[in-house]
Amino acid sequence: MQEPDAKQALAMFSAFESVGVRSFEVTFTDIEGEKTGYRPHRPVEELRRTITKALRAAVQTKTNYIVRPVFTTPQLVQLDDLDATKAQRVAAHAFMVLQTSPGNFQAWLAVSDGPNDKTAKEDLARRLRKGAGVDKYASGATRISGSVNFK
Repeated sequence: MQEPDAKQALAMFSAFESVGVRSFEVTFTDIEGEKTGYRPHRPVEELRRTITKALRAAVQTKTNYIVRPVFTTPQLVQLDDLDATKAQRVAAHAFMVLQTSPGNFQAWLAVSDGPNDKTAKEDLARRLRKGAGVDKYASGATRISGSVNFK
C-alpha cells in the first residue's frame, strides 16, 4: 500500500496560503465514498501541526482526507478533470495544478479582480469551467495532496 507524504500536503497548504486561504473545511469519506466525518473552519496552522498523524490515521482507517478552502477574496475556481493537454494550457494561469490520478489533473485559479456578488461569481466560475472544457460541477473540494486515495 502507498504511504502518505505529508510534504506534499504541506506544499498544498502553502499554495493555498499564497492566495489568502487561512482555513479549510475537512471532510472524511470511507472507501464507498460515504462521509464519515466533518470538521469546519480548521486553521491552516492546526492542519500543518497535525497532518502527518492525520494522514497515517487515514491510511489505518482507509479514509479519504478531503479539504475545501475557506475564502472570501480572491475568488477561487477549481477546474477538475483536466487531461494533460488542458492542464498545460491553464497552468500559466493557475496557482496550483495537481495530478489527481494518472492522466487526470485539477487546476486552481485565484481571481482577485472578479465580481463581488454571489451570482456573478458563480457565473464567472461556470464560464471558466465551460471554456476550459472541464467538469462543470466541480465542488471546490479536493483530496489532500500526499494522501492515499481509497476507492
